[in-house]
Amino acid sequence: MDTKTIEQVNVFKADALSIIVLKEVKMIWHVFQVGQG
Repeated sequence: MDTKTIEQVNVFKADALSIIVLKEVKMIWHVFQVGQG
């Protein structure tokens, strides 16, 4: 694997991670709001 491919894989991993984190935060926020109400 050349460096360009590795960079692309790293970017893809970062994107996937941020999407997962966003989903988790939304879920936690929803649970928190329901708990408050």
